[in-house]
Amino acid sequence: MRKYEKTYRRSLLDMHIPGWDPDFLSRYEPASLADEYARAGVEGVLLYCKSHMGLNYWPAPVGGIHPAAAERDLVGDLVDALRERDIRPAAYHSVVFDNWAAENHPDWRQLSPASLRGTDNVAITGVRYGTMCMNNAEYLAYELEQITALVQRYDFDALWIDMVFWTTICVCESCQKRCRSELGFEVPQVIDWTSAEWSRFQEARTRWLDEFWRSIRAAVRAVRPELAITHNLAPELYGWYLGGSTDEFPEDTFAAGDLYGGRDQQLFVSRLMHTISTGAQGEYMTSRSPDLRYHVQLRSERELLLQALGATSQHLAFLFIDAIDPIGTVQKGTYDRIRDVFAVTRSYEDHLGGTPVSDVALYFSPRNRTSPDENGSNIWAPSAGRSPYDAAFDGACAALQAAHVPFGIVTRATLGQLDKHRVLVLPNVSRLDDEELSAFREFVRAGGRVYASGLTSLGGVYGERFGEFALGDVLGVRAGRPYQGNIVFLKPQVPHIETAASPEAYVSWGLQPREVLPHRKPPQALDIPLPAGVTDGADVWATVTLPYAYPDFGSLQGHRFASIHSSPPWTDTETPAIVRNSFGAGESLYCVAPIETAGDVSSRALFTELILHLLHDDRRIEATAPPAVWITLFDQLDQDRMILSVLNYEPQAGMTADVSVIARAPAGYDVVGVTRTTDDTDIEYELVEKGRGVKLDGLSLPLFEQLEISLAGPRES
Repeated sequence: MRKYEKTYRRSLLDMHIPGWDPDFLSRYEPASLADEYARAGVEGVLLYCKSHMGLNYWPAPVGGIHPAAAERDLVGDLVDALRERDIRPAAYHSVVFDNWAAENHPDWRQLSPASLRGTDNVAITGVRYGTMCMNNAEYLAYELEQITALVQRYDFDALWIDMVFWTTICVCESCQKRCRSELGFEVPQVIDWTSAEWSRFQEARTRWLDEFWRSIRAAVRAVRPELAITHNLAPELYGWYLGGSTDEFPEDTFAAGDLYGGRDQQLFVSRLMHTISTGAQGEYMTSRSPDLRYHVQLRSERELLLQALGATSQHLAFLFIDAIDPIGTVQKGTYDRIRDVFAVTRSYEDHLGGTPVSDVALYFSPRNRTSPDENGSNIWAPSAGRSPYDAAFDGACAALQAAHVPFGIVTRATLGQLDKHRVLVLPNVSRLDDEELSAFREFVRAGGRVYASGLTSLGGVYGERFGEFALGDVLGVRAGRPYQGNIVFLKPQVPHIETAASPEAYVSWGLQPREVLPHRKPPQALDIPLPAGVTDGADVWATVTLPYAYPDFGSLQGHRFASIHSSPPWTDTETPAIVRNSFGAGESLYCVAPIETAGDVSSRALFTELILHLLHDDRRIEATAPPAVWITLFDQLDQDRMILSVLNYEPQAGMTADVSVIARAPAGYDVVGVTRTTDDTDIEYELVEKGRGVKLDGLSLPLFEQLEISLAGPRES
């Protein structure tokens, strides 16, 4: 029986139940719950040991114990019941969120900056939750004692730690003291991403969080070195406020996260998990309801099946999250639905694993998820603003998916994986450190290819704005002055860029995706540079065209506009907008505007054309399919095969997708056959490129197909 971290069908029962009513958990029976798991075909169970209430379900040496566990070891009983049914157990333990500790040790709590103004200490999660400060030494000691005792008492396969994030910009005495001693100043009161002081403080918040997690992981490995361990990835996806980074995840055994953002988020997170999950496949988790607030609303079988097959197509484990009724029971209908979904996905498990094919890598940088709209706001009332980097990153993901260009994710902690990809995308990445800059430069020098846009390499991690591109030698472009208009036009100067933009003569960038009346007032200038020129040997593929009377927006009294509703292109310039450059053995393309942000046809076509150029027509996968179709290819060269998965991720039933795919083997291998994995049926195919590739035409896809492409090789190239 494979261990928990090697299973694919998993479940978790949320048990954040308080203890003040004697009926709470009065009917909880671990053996009955284990029967439901077995009936549903679950292989691995993540079971609650301590909830957000801070109440343990076992005789913990410190902290609160739920009254239902006062005379029963609920954890031990469930572990035994699961093992009797050959189901693998893993431990769930909540940190930071701990109501028992908040009530019994209020000095351990995270302290909201609103409290400095006499307001109640309430974190972003609301009035029901008490959250602890990760800088409080007594609180850390409390968690270490609980956790180490837990993993020594029970024979778990894995430990899963939840809620390692900041719920406020904490101004408790522990944080204030650490800020003064390490940084030399008080906690800043104003958010300002151009300020070195604020930026250093934010870097410290992230470092303190990572150190807290490292302390837990080290303590666990000191007493159970063989135990698989992970912590929740989800908080790292929600911006700078929670303080997360991805730096520590490669040190976990596998990546895992509970996620509720739908199809696009699942695609990105799945690719991220392959990058940071080093010891086992990642674990994609979601609730059987729309989110955790809905206790009784069960999602449709198709919706749940699509998400489960999404995980299967990405070769990840899938975990259903259920929520226990306060009295301690579960709804059998929920486990009927889990059973039906897992009955489908289990038929594909024998062909999961291997190495995902990703021709392109997107650079994911949590420290760039900042917005100039936040500058000047107080820490007790931060302004909301979407990060320009986030807009570019999300747009690049959507464009590559629509074009069926397989992409992976690279983070600062996984810069060593750059050489696994042909092309690196740097989507408006303005805040970079020396290690990142060096890695990108050496990647291109060694033969890699890079696309960069907007402010990429024009700033450092402490808010400084450089007078020159730090990667100017790689990108072939020289910095000039900031752009002062609210819309910019790119005019193609070479035929293939003209074709990509066609039928438009210009590609525009800068407008909001839909018009609302406030956008009619003079908007802010775009935060992009106007390059001063290019370096020797660089080629200009498009130039900047300015609107009429740039930089003046125009007005009723002042005139100086060319069309009352819009600002059409007017003045063609020689200022470079798209620059192609050779550097070392590699190549770069720089675009002054992050066109990947926009979803219009011309911008997306132009961005896609630039990426395809960098791929040099050497793609492992090419496909014609609707954008909702997920196509993945995994190399399993130890078994002389590739696994091709095609998922019609269309929420509406009955929508069949017509798909054509060309899949290429790695260099030195030849394709010798294609079969359907579920029944070994031979699939018609056409060999291309002297047998290295296989063309599959006319796949009519109601839902999901998994194909085995058999290989012969390796042979001499």
